[in-house]
Amino acid sequence: MAKWGTDLPFLLKILSVAATLSIQVHPNKELARMLHMMQPNVYKDPNHKPEMAIALTEFKALCGFVIMEEFKDILIGVPEIAELVNGILALISKQKNHLEAENKITRLSEREQLALLMEKQYHPDVGVLAAFFLNYVKLSPGEALYIGPNEHHAYISGECIECMSASDMLCE
Repeated sequence: MAKWGTDLPFLLKILSVAATLSIQVHPNKELARMLHMMQPNVYKDPNHKPEMAIALTEFKALCGFVIMEEFKDILIGVPEIAELVNGILALISKQKNHLEAENKITRLSEREQLALLMEKQYHPDVGVLAAFFLNYVKLSPGEALYIGPNEHHAYISGECIECMSASDMLCE
């Protein structure tokens, strides 16, 4: 009480992720303050929300954009991504058919398997393509992932302890 009063500087959550969660981005401190001032009914507090996920079981997530070299490989290996400008919803359907057919011939990469899983859960949602644009992370129990401000991320599966800056949970 002497150090923090009634406001803890962090929020601790235990998460059990059974299906891929939506892609999120939390603002930095300066932007959080500005958004709260502009729209306090939407952004309930001025806090930034950097977070850390500590795996309790095998934990999978997408976090941050892939580097350009990896993205170039994705464009070569997954031609549908290169066709992105020609219509996203048609692309997802085509990609699903391609991966399902490819899966009958050869074993798909974990990233390709993830794209099929996300398409099954969220078909025709463009967020399915995040499997190719964001880093795919697998944590073993005890390992942790830091997610800084303005970093795109989505939890895919597993159990974790999530620790983040204190916030009003209604704004998430």
